[in-house]
Amino acid sequence: MKRKLFNILKIKRYLILFLFVMLLNIGATILLLRSSFGQTAAERKLDQTPIVAEVIVQENNPLRISVVSIDNSNPDYQLVNYLVENVARNPVRAYVVLGSNKTAEVGTAITRRFATKLFQPGGVENGMINIERKDIKPESKMYLSTDYVEFEDGRSWGSDNAGQSEYIAGSRAGWKDAVKQSDDLLKTQQSNSLIDLFKSETKEIAPPEVNPGNGEKWKKGYMSAYRTVLSTLREQYEVGGLKAVTEKLNEMIKTK
Repeated sequence: MKRKLFNILKIKRYLILFLFVMLLNIGATILLLRSSFGQTAAERKLDQTPIVAEVIVQENNPLRISVVSIDNSNPDYQLVNYLVENVARNPVRAYVVLGSNKTAEVGTAITRRFATKLFQPGGVENGMINIERKDIKPESKMYLSTDYVEFEDGRSWGSDNAGQSEYIAGSRAGWKDAVKQSDDLLKTQQSNSLIDLFKSETKEIAPPEVNPGNGEKWKKGYMSAYRTVLSTLREQYEVGGLKAVTEKLNEMIKTK
């Protein structure tokens, strides 16, 4: 009888121990699943293989592009970091770097315009292109090339596949008009009108009517540059008043 009771107790202890171990295993499994499925989308995305970036060789290219690194740390995109060197003999006032996968006609166009300080021969600029992770496939590559270069003297180089020369032309016109308008207001003792512009939100600044015959890229470039000038002058005004605005305007006026 005692032996039978002892066996029953032994079986109960075994069952309790078995259930305890099972619960531990279930708990560990849940934690593992949470760790796996609950691995945030960001963490899973960071497992994505970095894209390969290459520079296309272009004959007589006035710019030298070199890939620096691929930044794979952002959960939404990968970042291609590159350098651009002016290897021409002349200063550059604008250029466009194109990033594509060779299946796209245009790809991503990065436009750089030098409004107050030209890109001098031997100068080096940093650049970057964001590529959304959803657009990156296995074995994806990014090909970098120079699409368009505009020199100080007005000459240009490149196929301009992205059509950004139109945007650059518009931005140059918008810059000049904003500088001229601001300078005229100061010279004609209408500084209050200029100060009123500074009080406006950048997105609310309305440039004067432009030729309706200009394309959308031209208009976009014009508006962007126009607002940039006034935004820059506003920053100067907040720091040093109208004197600082005048000094900055004189600097801008010297720019061709």
